[in-house]
Amino acid sequence: MHLHRRRLLLSGAALAAALGLPGGEARAAASAKGLTVVYISARNCPICREWNATKRDAFAARCAARGVPFRVVEVASFGDIRVAAEWPDDLRPLLAQFSDKGGTPRFLLVDNGKVVGNVLGALTWREDRAAPGN
Repeated sequence: MHLHRRRLLLSGAALAAALGLPGGEARAAASAKGLTVVYISARNCPICREWNATKRDAFAARCAARGVPFRVVEVASFGDIRVAAEWPDDLRPLLAQFSDKGGTPRFLLVDNGKVVGNVLGALTWREDRAAPGN
């Protein structure tokens, strides 16, 4: 139990670093290599549509400026994000690494092919800290 809790805390810290959450700045600078942010959006998600229209381009640009790839997976329904056919071939192995069935917008932090963070919601971080190293 203690090991599982520690792993969860470390995953949260890694995602905080990549997304620029408070307390994550040092880790972001130290671990940007090998990181990728995977954004899961759904066509039937009004929050996703709003975020895509108003924030996505700026977020992707901040990621790119810090050398962190920003990948997008767009699924049909926020209620089922696990339809493998809707995922790019190279990202499908990530499905085996997290158990959430639904919920968008969702951000996965992937470190060298391994999911190390998983955040649901577009309001999880402040707008001025919405990208790796910011």
